[in-house]
Amino acid sequence: MFRNISVVPVALVLLSSVAIGSENASDDYDIHGRSIPSITADLAEYSGIDANRVEAWGDNIVVHTQDQNGANLTVLVDKNTLRPVADGSSS
Repeated sequence: MFRNISVVPVALVLLSSVAIGSENASDDYDIHGRSIPSITADLAEYSGIDANRVEAWGDNIVVHTQDQNGANLTVLVDKNTLRPVADGSSS
């Protein structure tokens, strides 16, 4: 009877440990040789982009952010300059 009761808390501790480990792993992840904290700091300092999330997209970086009204925006930036990439459309 007591065996079944003690298994549940142990399982919860193990699951929470895995979740904490996965959060830390994402902090150590590099995109095109640059750390995620470095990319987000450079985007804020040099481009004025407050990134919520960044990820590799081919040879570029996709930046997830919000506008002044809180609407979600996605910006494609060059991996080296962190400047927005032209969309290629002609005007």
